[in-house]
Amino acid sequence: MRSILAIIAILAAAVSLGIIQDSKLRALKRESASLEERSASPPREHPATSPESPTAVDRVSPAERDSVREDFVSALLAFKSRTRPAGTDPEAHRRKMLLAAARFETEDIEQMFQQLRADPRLGDLSRDELFGSFMGIFAETAPAATMTFLEGHRDVPDWHARFAQCQRQYLIANPREAIRDFEQRSAAGNPDLADSGIRQNILIEEARIDPDRMFARALSPDFASDADALARLGSFVASTLNEPSEHQRFLAALRRAQAGADPHPQLEKIRAEYVAGLSNSLVDFTFEDSSALVDSEFTPDEKLALAGTASHQGYPSEPAKWADWFLKIDPEAWKEWNARKGTKVKHPASDIVSNWAA
Repeated sequence: MRSILAIIAILAAAVSLGIIQDSKLRALKRESASLEERSASPPREHPATSPESPTAVDRVSPAERDSVREDFVSALLAFKSRTRPAGTDPEAHRRKMLLAAARFETEDIEQMFQQLRADPRLGDLSRDELFGSFMGIFAETAPAATMTFLEGHRDVPDWHARFAQCQRQYLIANPREAIRDFEQRSAAGNPDLADSGIRQNILIEEARIDPDRMFARALSPDFASDADALARLGSFVASTLNEPSEHQRFLAALRRAQAGADPHPQLEKIRAEYVAGLSNSLVDFTFEDSSALVDSEFTPDEKLALAGTASHQGYPSEPAKWADWFLKIDPEAWKEWNARKGTKVKHPASDIVSNWAA
């Protein structure tokens, strides 16, 4: 009875507050409508495609290579020195350079890098800044070729940051090819791929495309001993996976990895981090997808842990359904869970009704 009265009190307070702040609510609705209109617009297309992708532009032919390289260097110098023709849109100028850069290979990058070093047109331009822009463009458009170039040029400013940037861009452009490239370079003994950040990026992307392989890699002696590469891995995976089907595949792979007689202790940590991080992702799914995922894959204790954080999200699109789902949690089980965790979190149904009312 007291819980029902408490909910009624929350609703009454919310209604009175809503009357007082009616003008603010109307303003928020207008802002929401504006955001929805903008989000409905088609996203701006990326200015260039990776040459590792099937849709890459044609490579430079040997006959035109010198001319095209010279045009690119001149365009970069004009861009950095702001001597481009009056009225030229800087973003359009950069897109043109990106499209040109996507046509080059490692030998072209090498030739243009040496040309820039000796180019008399540099004038007062900062060489480090110019080389930074040069490497940034090629990291975005030709990451594999740029990594090969960097392996032979460790004197490039911010070398490690440039190499890691190439690896990230490669994973974005073509994750399967980037993972194969990582394995080949690692097998060849490249020590730079032992970087914990690069390793973690590989694991997170592999969780999406091949989670069984991701767990095998994460638990291999080389990776399992790298605490930084595995730090918060479950949380990052929970926030990176997009579709409910991706989460289902990941959890199925995790279940298989834990099925052995002596599962690796790291798996329990990854699972706990994943469950804790999933509440932020659930708000992007329909109630049916989210509840099906949780009901089919989570243990009773994991459901309680998820409810303790998920209820704060509010689930504004389908609050009635989520309120019903949270009301299935037995109050005594909730009290026991709080006692074990040493917390005093309110029953999740209370939070979602409060958010819904507000």
